[in-house]
Amino acid sequence: IFKKPGINAKAEPLKLPYCELSCPLEKFSRIVANVIPKNYEEDCQVSDPNYVIPPAPAA
Repeated sequence: IFKKPGINAKAEPLKLPYCELSCPLEKFSRIVANVIPKNYEEDCQVSDPNYVIPPAPAA
């Protein structure tokens, strides 16, 4: 995993707690499992009926 702390900044390696710098996918999945929505439709629902999803930024 890498982080880029700014637009012009160089990407830096990010070490997760409980994992090596090169974290295997299976281990990474276990570490982040509690913060990944289980039911996206339900967990990420917006309560405001007038909410409009903003457009994606230009690539």
